[in-house]
Amino acid sequence: MLARNSRLVFSMALAVALLIITLVAACAPGQPAPAPATKPAASPAPAPSPAPAPTTTASPTLKPYTWPKGFSIGTPAVTSAAYAAIAAWTGELEKATGVKARLVPEDNTQLQATWLARGEIDMMDQNETSMADIIAAINWRPEFQTRDGGPFEIRRVGLRQPTWFTFFVAADTGIKTYKDIKPGLRLAQFTNNPHWVRAIIKLVGLKESDFKIIPFSAYASSVNAVKEGKADLSVVAPAASTAFEAEASTRGAVFLNLPTEAEDPVGVKAFRTEWAAPFGKVLSGVKGAIGINTVQLPGGSWGTDKLDADFAYNLLKWQSENYDKFKNKTSETPYITLDFFRQYLDLAMMPTHPGSIRYMKEIGKWSPADDDRQKFNEWRLKRYIEAYKAAIADADSKKIDVDPKNTAWLALWKKYVDEVYKLPPFVPLNNNDIKAELAKIK
Repeated sequence: MLARNSRLVFSMALAVALLIITLVAACAPGQPAPAPATKPAASPAPAPSPAPAPTTTASPTLKPYTWPKGFSIGTPAVTSAAYAAIAAWTGELEKATGVKARLVPEDNTQLQATWLARGEIDMMDQNETSMADIIAAINWRPEFQTRDGGPFEIRRVGLRQPTWFTFFVAADTGIKTYKDIKPGLRLAQFTNNPHWVRAIIKLVGLKESDFKIIPFSAYASSVNAVKEGKADLSVVAPAASTAFEAEASTRGAVFLNLPTEAEDPVGVKAFRTEWAAPFGKVLSGVKGAIGINTVQLPGGSWGTDKLDADFAYNLLKWQSENYDKFKNKTSETPYITLDFFRQYLDLAMMPTHPGSIRYMKEIGKWSPADDDRQKFNEWRLKRYIEAYKAAIADADSKKIDVDPKNTAWLALWKKYVDEVYKLPPFVPLNNNDIKAELAKIK
């Protein structure tokens, strides 16, 4: 029994010993497995590279614009509010960029335009209606019909304040609106701009013979005629001192609100056959005129198609982005804004410079409708240029002196516009009008 028990104890001890040996062997670190055989490669595989970091040179970096040393711009007279406004923003431009602007004051718009066409000045500052008169060289401004005048490749470049003109009557006439204008009124006519009076007559659907038209060679005299009792109706810039004097006079003054194109499409269209001007609300000037709808001449700085596109782009960009630097410098500078520039484009009669278009597209303020207008305006301008050259050649062949004082020449040019080339006039057109005009030339 003891032996049996001894054998049993021995067997159990042996089993425990074997179990311990097995466990120790299992826990001991093993030998590394042999590396698997690899196929020979033609060349060693490159080590994996980290993912490339984003780069700032994915798109080309634009170089800072280098402004020219200077440029020249034709302006109205030194004593004018427009001159002061130009001096204000060009002064700030020089401070910021170093570019010097040479202001060339000259009241003769035709002479300025001639300098621009010849390349004697880089730009000129003027309202668009006056520019249209120069380009068309017809209608009420025959002095533009010179051999070296007439149409040329002009382009809208930069900002300019608008110019408002209002029709006003003496308060004692009882007239409250333009619809109250009746035959028999005495109309003061500034002889340098006879189209002003003709335009209001067309608006109300009457004839010149229905009124007593009194000519005045001086603008101030034509305005003062109302307060002096010499006339009942005249035209005045609401910011002019004569407008304040008229309102304060014993006769008083009523500034007439003109209709929008939607309110009186026939009357407005007739008006623009004499005065090619859009309308807008007066923002500055005599109290009685503030807020009325009236003639608003779109302003602009103008260059030719040869003006550097980068210069045009950067000038408009600088004016737009630096408005706060010059807006309070004069009575006119608050209105030298990109908003007005955009508003002018809606009824533009002249093409816009490619550099200026680039900036407007860049800031999302140029539309397909603007492309249509640009196309039509470029086409019309080229046709006027072609027609003018042809008319001069015809005049030379017929020994007709190309002189604005020569009625034979004036008649010949008018014939080329109306009959030979059948040119559309320079008048403000809405987008539907533009589409209709483009359809005619396709």
